[in-house]
Amino acid sequence: MPMLQSSVIAGFIESPLVRHSGPPGDDPVAWAALPDAALDFLVAACCQLGVINAFEFGSGRSTGALLKAAQTVTSLENSALWMERTVGALTEEQKARHHALVRPLRRHWCHLYPVLDWTVDAELRRCLESADLVLIDAPFHPAFRERTLRTALLHSPEAVIALDDTRIPTLARFCDRIAADNPAMRHARVAVGHGFDVFYRGRGVPLRWEAPPVETLKGWRRYLLARKYAPSLFHPDSG
Repeated sequence: MPMLQSSVIAGFIESPLVRHSGPPGDDPVAWAALPDAALDFLVAACCQLGVINAFEFGSGRSTGALLKAAQTVTSLENSALWMERTVGALTEEQKARHHALVRPLRRHWCHLYPVLDWTVDAELRRCLESADLVLIDAPFHPAFRERTLRTALLHSPEAVIALDDTRIPTLARFCDRIAADNPAMRHARVAVGHGFDVFYRGRGVPLRWEAPPVETLKGWRRYLLARKYAPSLFHPDSG
């Protein structure tokens, strides 16, 4: 079980690290990669919180950053090729503290529209339940991450959850909606890198997860456009 105290988490969410962080922007080499400022934020967050176990949806530059401050890191990917690349960049010492999970994305339902997301099996549930910090930087198509956030909030109620790419209006909108529907949860928006939204639910706090009908229509549109213009999302190792 996570070891973080709620008072420590409350202090973290109200701290200057979260409330006055920056700067925003992209990595100068790869726009989709987490920039240095975002990696520094993750390391500082782990140190301030005293994170023992970190879990990440996705992997890459964030994996090495989390391993700098957390004792163990579990990474979940849908692409075996990308996971191989991530692990290949780690030192032997880091590999010993890293747990790699490769699972396919499946079609799931989110507010009556389809998304690609992972199915939570017994092993994944155990990993989420033991996490102190959860980073959501996948699926690669950011619009699918609302359901992934719900998974993290359900199975990691005592963890700090950081959702990346919330400078994207769709992600910011559903984060705002979830925060408004669950006022007992702690929530903050961090203006660093591509933008993080930070959540802490707390054990025993109910989770309300709803959406107006217009979100269903928008969700169907995003899903169909993804199938048309980004078919590799549905076949991650095809290229």
